[in-house]
Amino acid sequence: MVDKLVLNIPKPGPGLATNLLPTSKDIPPPLDPKDYPNVQFWTAKAFETYCNNLTGKTDGLTTQQKQCG
Repeated sequence: MVDKLVLNIPKPGPGLATNLLPTSKDIPPPLDPKDYPNVQFWTAKAFETYCNNLTGKTDGLTTQQKQCG
Protein backbone atom coordinates (compact mmCIF):
# COMPACT_ATOMS: atom_id res chain seq x y z
CA MET A 1 0.00 0.00 0.00
CA VAL A 2 2.78 2.46 0.90
CA ASP A 3 4.61 1.60 -2.32
CA LYS A 4 1.64 2.75 -4.37
CA LEU A 5 1.49 6.05 -2.45
CA VAL A 6 5.17 6.68 -3.02
CA LEU A 7 4.81 6.01 -6.74
CA ASN A 8 1.95 8.52 -6.97
CA ILE A 9 3.95 11.42 -5.48
CA PRO A 10 4.51 13.94 -8.28
CA LYS A 11 8.15 14.68 -9.04
CA PRO A 12 9.18 18.31 -9.35
CA GLY A 13 9.65 19.34 -12.92
CA PRO A 14 9.41 22.37 -15.16
CA GLY A 15 5.65 22.58 -14.86
CA LEU A 16 5.47 21.84 -11.13
CA ALA A 17 6.41 24.14 -8.28
CA THR A 18 9.57 23.02 -6.50
CA ASN A 19 8.55 24.66 -3.24
CA LEU A 20 5.92 22.37 -1.80
CA LEU A 21 5.62 24.22 1.50
CA PRO A 22 2.09 25.37 2.26
CA THR A 23 1.45 29.04 1.77
CA SER A 24 -0.56 30.90 4.35
CA LYS A 25 -2.37 34.10 3.52
CA ASP A 26 -3.44 34.61 7.11
CA ILE A 27 -1.96 37.73 8.66
CA PRO A 28 -0.46 37.07 12.09
CA PRO A 29 -2.04 38.96 14.98
CA PRO A 30 -0.43 42.28 15.89
CA LEU A 31 2.18 42.30 18.63
CA ASP A 32 1.19 43.67 22.02
CA PRO A 33 3.51 46.48 23.21
CA LYS A 34 2.96 45.34 26.82
CA ASP A 35 4.85 42.15 25.96
CA TYR A 36 7.86 44.12 24.67
CA PRO A 37 8.73 46.83 27.23
CA ASN A 38 12.14 47.56 25.68
CA VAL A 39 10.72 48.65 22.32
CA GLN A 40 10.66 52.43 22.39
CA PHE A 41 8.93 53.21 19.08
CA TRP A 42 6.12 51.14 17.58
CA THR A 43 5.26 53.48 14.73
CA ALA A 44 7.16 55.78 12.41
CA LYS A 45 4.98 58.65 13.62
CA ALA A 46 6.04 58.08 17.24
CA PHE A 47 9.69 58.13 16.18
CA GLU A 48 9.22 61.30 14.12
CA THR A 49 7.51 62.99 17.08
CA TYR A 50 10.40 62.00 19.32
CA CYS A 51 12.96 63.36 16.84
CA ASN A 52 11.07 66.61 16.38
CA ASN A 53 10.96 67.17 20.14
CA LEU A 54 14.71 66.80 20.63
CA THR A 55 16.32 70.03 21.75
CA GLY A 56 19.94 70.99 21.86
CA LYS A 57 22.54 73.32 20.48
CA THR A 58 22.89 71.36 17.24
CA ASP A 59 20.48 69.28 15.21
CA GLY A 60 22.84 66.31 14.92
CA LEU A 61 23.72 66.99 11.30
CA THR A 62 25.48 70.34 11.60
CA THR A 63 29.13 70.83 12.39
CA GLN A 64 28.68 74.25 14.01
CA GLN A 65 26.56 75.39 16.93
CA LYS A 66 23.41 77.37 16.18
CA GLN A 67 23.66 81.10 16.60
CA CYS A 68 21.79 82.52 19.59
CA GLY A 69 19.34 85.34 19.10
